[in-house]
Amino acid sequence: MGCTRATAVLAPAGDTRPYHENFEFHRHRLQEICAALRPSGVRVALGFQAAEYLRRNQAFQFIHDPDALLLLLNMVAAPNIGLLLDAWDWVAGGGTIENIRKLPPGRSSPCRWPKCPPA
Repeated sequence: MGCTRATAVLAPAGDTRPYHENFEFHRHRLQEICAALRPSGVRVALGFQAAEYLRRNQAFQFIHDPDALLLLLNMVAAPNIGLLLDAWDWVAGGGTIENIRKLPPGRSSPCRWPKCPPA
């Protein structure tokens, strides 16, 4: 089909797993997904959602800021995973241009422009 990129955005909270258990679950699954897609030349871009309202009424918080996402990306042992940069989520989550500059080559992927949440 000629597809060379896949994107996914993490849910910032949920009712199923505590943070550390969910982190390990996602690390393992992303590693498996990247391994399956790598022979076809597909890169995976992973993003997060910073808006606080998305975490309300959920039992467990999950990744909702750049530092936590970058940690997960670094823990996935796969060369074909990188950052899906959503400009609004990046800034709302406390990210800076300096964070982006520190990314290793090949770890950033497409940038999505603001999709501001409802007021």
